[in-house]
Amino acid sequence: MCRASGLGILVYSWERRSSGSDWTTVSNDNTTSYTTSRKVAIGEYMYRCTVSNEAGPVVSNSATVNVYGPPTITTHPTSQLTTVSMSVTLNCEGTGRGYFAYRWQTRNINGGQWSDISNSNNRRRVVRNLQESQQYRCVLSNEAGGTRSNVATVTVLKITTHPQNSSVPVGSSVSLTCTSSVSSDVTFSWTSDGRDVTGQSTSTGDISILTITSVRSSDNGSYVCNVRSGSLSVMSNTATLTVYGPPTITTHPTSQLTTVSMNVTLNCKGTGRGSITYQWQTRNINGGQWSDISNSNNRRLVVSNLQESQRYRCVVSNEAGGTRSDVATVTVLKITTHPQDRLVPVGSSVSLTCTSSVSSDVTFSWTSDGRDVTGQSTSTGDTSILTIKKVRGRDDGSYVCTVRSGSLSVMSNSATLTVYGPPEITDHPTGGDVPMGRSITLMCRASGLGTLVYSWERRSSGSSWTTASNDNTMSYTTDTTLTIGEYMYRCNVSNEAGSNVSNRATVNVYGPPTITAHPTSQLTTVSMNVTLNCEGTGRGSITYQWQTRNINRGQWSDISNSNNRRHVVSNLQESQRYRCVVSNEAGGTRSNVVTISALKITAHPSSTTVIALQDVTLTCSASVNDVTYSWHRDGGSVPSRSRGWNSNTFTITRTTPPDEGRYYCMANKEGISVESNRARVRVDVNNMMTNAVNFVHQDSQ
Repeated sequence: MCRASGLGILVYSWERRSSGSDWTTVSNDNTTSYTTSRKVAIGEYMYRCTVSNEAGPVVSNSATVNVYGPPTITTHPTSQLTTVSMSVTLNCEGTGRGYFAYRWQTRNINGGQWSDISNSNNRRRVVRNLQESQQYRCVLSNEAGGTRSNVATVTVLKITTHPQNSSVPVGSSVSLTCTSSVSSDVTFSWTSDGRDVTGQSTSTGDISILTITSVRSSDNGSYVCNVRSGSLSVMSNTATLTVYGPPTITTHPTSQLTTVSMNVTLNCKGTGRGSITYQWQTRNINGGQWSDISNSNNRRLVVSNLQESQRYRCVVSNEAGGTRSDVATVTVLKITTHPQDRLVPVGSSVSLTCTSSVSSDVTFSWTSDGRDVTGQSTSTGDTSILTIKKVRGRDDGSYVCTVRSGSLSVMSNSATLTVYGPPEITDHPTGGDVPMGRSITLMCRASGLGTLVYSWERRSSGSSWTTASNDNTMSYTTDTTLTIGEYMYRCNVSNEAGSNVSNRATVNVYGPPTITAHPTSQLTTVSMNVTLNCEGTGRGSITYQWQTRNINRGQWSDISNSNNRRHVVSNLQESQRYRCVVSNEAGGTRSNVVTISALKITAHPSSTTVIALQDVTLTCSASVNDVTYSWHRDGGSVPSRSRGWNSNTFTITRTTPPDEGRYYCMANKEGISVESNRARVRVDVNNMMTNAVNFVHQDSQ
């Protein structure tokens, strides 16, 4: 600040110079105050103020300003080794202008952010109860700023990994591990109950491992690891090594008697060091390999639903090995052979057998429908047999065997004893008609207990009963070789209690039908119908079949749609032979052969021209023999001088023109007639004179 008094207009300016330099203007702002620049370097500077008016300037005294920087650290803190229980003192000294302030900072030894330590404003910093190695520095400050000291590391010598208590079985190997917080310039040593342990440890860097192979009981003890670095040392926690053997069984399982429906509890208890485990094992009562029982890792084993007697034992183990308990037998009291249902005929003997799984200290008793059965059973060891001689109907019932041993008892399955008599026939065989060469099946059914045995007998009229079949079947099929006749059959059904005979069944064996009316031969024409008749009689389903063949022999062939007693022949062109086959299931019978003769003209007369006075002959033939012929002319009679008008050859002698006409032949037999075609006869008169001369000449000779 600079102030002046005077008249006129007062004008202020400021100047500065450093050591060895000239004055220079630093401000013409015409202000009574001047603020130095922050950018001025460290050093000594002089400032003055010039105040002027219209009368002239005046210069103030010079003012000296010393610009100084942050302090300089003359003593830095040093790195040190310590233990958790020791204190460490860190020192920091500095020089410089202004007001000094100290501030200590720390950070993790592995790096990270520096953080201020509260209440650490002294040149000396005492570090106590340090658990982990840390880095430290001191920040020395004044108004110009702060200066950081060198970093000092305070390393805590301590056990980072202590050896652990171990419980190990005899003969095993064990290792104890000790780790230090310092990995260089450290040594390890081990003691057991205060005695040095040498030659069994290996140390690398910050780790030492003490290994004992095949431990013995003498290796039991308290082990300590000692870590030394320079003049400092630390000791680990005590690790107790316990060496132990297999467990001792104090409670053994005991043998027991049970039933299938009961549960049995087996107990086993062992004592000893280590991790004690239980494993139950079983095997067949007759020996064999022991096998582990799954999910049986408790002191107590519950055996349920045991079907067969078994042996059991418990294996109690730890890391040193296992100890087997005594063997306990669980015996299942049960019925091994149950009495069986029996079907017995009246008057026979029957035995029911019951066998127990236990052969000693057992008793047997029998009941029938809940009532005691006494005096009829014998028991030996594990077997009881109940015998009933000459059973009767009242012995029917449900029989149960009870086996008792001590307080336990089991009952057998119920065995039903059924007493039965001879069978009863419920369905009797029924006979019937059967064609010769075929068979009929007869059925017979019976009801009854026991083993039903069927046999069949047969007899014909006037004969005795003979065995037809011993095939033990309910059905019997008759023999296809039986001849025509009447046969009687019966069925015999038997069981262990006796037999019964069925009603008789009559079987009639019949043959082919007999023809009572044969067809007859007939004469017909092409335009006529002929009816043939045939009648048959017999058993079974009678059918008809008409057959035909050529009149000159050949194969017989069936006529389609000719299955009636009557057959109509129409439009017959040629004579044929016919017969009827009358059939049933036994076969067919042929009727007599008949001939149907078709009366027709087989050779017709031919038209002709004849020279007058000459003869003309016409011929005609019919299809059958023994016919009568007659000749006719349309519109008139035949000439009187003709010959053979009633034979198949007709001649007109010495024809004349009046003889011209249409001639035909008529064939007749048995009242049936047929006409031939018309034959035209013409007479040639033009050559009549020549023919007359010749005629005369011939006549003269």
